[in-house]
Amino acid sequence: MNKIFVMLNINDRVKLYTDYLDNGGIQKIFFRELCVDLQKVTKLSDGNVDVNTISPIVKAAMLAYEATQMTEPLQSDFHLSEYETLYQKSHFFNQINIDTEHEFNEVFTKYTSTDNILFRGLNEAKYRLYSSLQRFWISNKLVQQEVTYEAFLKDLIENAKDVNLNVLRKHLENSGFDYDNDVAVLSFLQHYSCPTPLLDWTYNFGVSLYFATQNVTLPTKAPEINNYLCVYYLEEEHLEGSSLNHIVQVGLTQQKEHFKQQIVAEFADNGLSSEQIEKICTEEFIELVILKEYGAGTINFMTKVDRLINSPILYFSDAKRDSLIRYCLQNNMNIINQQGVFTWNAHPTKPLENIANAEYQTDDNDYKFSKCINIHKNLVPYIKDKIIKAGITKEFVFPDSYEIANTSFERTTKKIKHL
Repeated sequence: MNKIFVMLNINDRVKLYTDYLDNGGIQKIFFRELCVDLQKVTKLSDGNVDVNTISPIVKAAMLAYEATQMTEPLQSDFHLSEYETLYQKSHFFNQINIDTEHEFNEVFTKYTSTDNILFRGLNEAKYRLYSSLQRFWISNKLVQQEVTYEAFLKDLIENAKDVNLNVLRKHLENSGFDYDNDVAVLSFLQHYSCPTPLLDWTYNFGVSLYFATQNVTLPTKAPEINNYLCVYYLEEEHLEGSSLNHIVQVGLTQQKEHFKQQIVAEFADNGLSSEQIEKICTEEFIELVILKEYGAGTINFMTKVDRLINSPILYFSDAKRDSLIRYCLQNNMNIINQQGVFTWNAHPTKPLENIANAEYQTDDNDYKFSKCINIHKNLVPYIKDKIIKAGITKEFVFPDSYEIANTSFERTTKKIKHL
């Protein structure tokens, strides 16, 4: 597959190479002539580099380093890769950099009113889209063990159902959820810090910023990319083909004519006239009946690990209230306030963007899986203040059942003067 690369202009090329030199690159230079010529490079009064001071050897060195940043980071079954530069990352994501409060205010205003975009905030712009289970799998070199990713997942789900006298199984069933839905079990585990193949996304831009601004460290001297956190974002419409909702609905509606004949026959047996049946059995009515009658069984069938594992990339959500297809994901309060969405990656070691590129890119397009907003870490205090004013606090993102109970009681007793 061909990827279109945009070469840097001379000033950005100098900036990229200088960043490399300042962070260990200078120690890798073994040619005295290059070191001498690098010292001769100067800037003009307008801040741009003086091209006349760049020797052929310096130009060649810069181009050689730029070429290394046109390929993706080293990816293997034993190594968690990261983006080395913002330039390298730009080949795989459409991205913008936010460096000022004004620039941040513009994107904050733009994205806080959206409801069809998935966001994922990370406290380092260099991080790739690995799931927690992938990080565990790679860090522990489990590819060398005699266990498959699929077998591991099946065992994890069954153990979750059985632990503590089947309490999770009972909890899901008593709450009206289906314990036979593997995605429901995985989503529960995901929100209680168990490694899973799911990646958390949210429809709420403020929530993504909350996660992106947690535990941020400001480097004193480091590669430029380390000065940024980031928010990845996806327009939902571009994921239509990977939506499990869409796949389930297509599978059900393909049987529409068969189901319609059954429904018509049942109405006729109950004495309804042809005119009455025709009036009732609209296309929308048939689809509604199909989903209500057969949706749960189809969802359970589709969400089994041995079927999910054959789908490289999927996403699913219960956040949209108008959808008739439900995955039993809202089995704890965290996912409700977080407006949670999940993506599924079936590969044990390749990050999500690698899988998406393989799935969607063709020889005649320059596909990029996601867009990304890189935000300078100096803005973290400003961002935190902004989202707190919008009501995005730790208590909102992680509702505490005990806190809800205690606060309710305290507010009530305050009305009684003698207490």
